[in-house]
Amino acid sequence: MPERRAVRLPSPPATASRRLATLCGLLLLAGCGSEVQPPELESPAAGPDQVLWDFTTTEADSGRLAWIFRARQALVFQATKRIESRGIRVDMYGEDGALSSTLSADSGLIDQRTGAMTAIGRVQVVSAEDYDLRTEVLHWDRERERFHTEAYVEVRQGENLFTGYAMECDRRLDHLRIAREPRGLIVQDEEVEP
Repeated sequence: MPERRAVRLPSPPATASRRLATLCGLLLLAGCGSEVQPPELESPAAGPDQVLWDFTTTEADSGRLAWIFRARQALVFQATKRIESRGIRVDMYGEDGALSSTLSADSGLIDQRTGAMTAIGRVQVVSAEDYDLRTEVLHWDRERERFHTEAYVEVRQGENLFTGYAMECDRRLDHLRIAREPRGLIVQDEEVEP
């Protein structure tokens, strides 16, 4: 019977200059704010042009279905070409037309001019390859067809876990890059000799 063992990926060694750079970065973030802040919602004075319930919209690229966006409620702002939504679910499709991943979140924003999306609050993306990504803020870049965030992320596949900040990946979650404080726990199966 295979024995399971956890292997921790090593953290890069900390140097004095790296510690100083990290401290300076934290001080700058404390004074200036951070990209991790969720995007601002429209001011109540602006008021939406439409309020829609059980909202659905789709995005296609050259006749190929790219995604289906569903929300319990959507507020449409015509002047800014922005849609604010509550209770969202987005099905993302690959070039072959197959479902690549499904995103869910408390709320979301769509920029109708660029096709960019932002998911906010208890964001979860589950891919067809059983990757499970969780964060608080996640952006979709339509031009690059990439998810990205500066926020903390956890990505699981089976018993493996990857965490960190400043993540970028494709819609299938299988080309993942974590730029800041990457950590990982990889579980390997090993044969036990009798």
